[in-house]
Amino acid sequence: MEYLAAESEPRGITQITDALKIEKSAVQRILYTLSQAGYVEQDDGSRKYKMSLLLWSLGSRIIARHPALRVVHSMIRMASQKTGYTVIATKLLYPHFIYLEKVEGLKGHLLSISLGETMPLLRTAGGLAIAAYLPPQALASLPRDHLPIGREPETLESAIRAIRRRGYATTEGAIRTNVNSLAVPVWWQSTEPFGSIIFTAEDGAMPQDSYAPLAEYAQYVGTEITNALGGDKYRRACLNQFG
Repeated sequence: MEYLAAESEPRGITQITDALKIEKSAVQRILYTLSQAGYVEQDDGSRKYKMSLLLWSLGSRIIARHPALRVVHSMIRMASQKTGYTVIATKLLYPHFIYLEKVEGLKGHLLSISLGETMPLLRTAGGLAIAAYLPPQALASLPRDHLPIGREPETLESAIRAIRRRGYATTEGAIRTNVNSLAVPVWWQSTEPFGSIIFTAEDGAMPQDSYAPLAEYAQYVGTEITNALGGDKYRRACLNQFG
């Protein structure tokens, strides 16, 4: 299912077999089961397999019932209105994060990301803001090939220390050229961050010299969301671990 969801075109049984290194007979049985359940369907022309919209329907219901979503949505909407930036809420799905909610700002860049899309933790500001507060063993296990272009693995440790010292992460052009992002972590029911809040816009609307005042407000928003979720004791416990 993950393989088919990631592919832009329908895939045949042989292609799936070769990609996943699974016996052809097993692939056929799995596809039959998924087809009967409605999770995959065959393309009318090629008869190759693709994901149906059923998984999206199920995911939409899960997100709609998520207990944190109502709190997060109302607060990032206010943050977007105040700053004019696009504000995004993410959730940790180690070793990735998922885009949970988004409010477009008047000054914000109309990002092509979709809610439910995942991204490696080390790729963008939103993930780095989470990764900086993970337990050492979890941080050390993150794939270094997830680092953005231009950021070398040996500089990651110093970058993580800087994020902890400042309380926020930034990236320039991590997903799209000329788009800057600033992110802060939020906590809920664990000493590991629940996710992050990202402020993003084109570099002309969010130049690097605007980071300091924006960071102060972003940290306020992150703290308010953490408090509203009841995660302050976990935030303090996590921060105490890193001094």
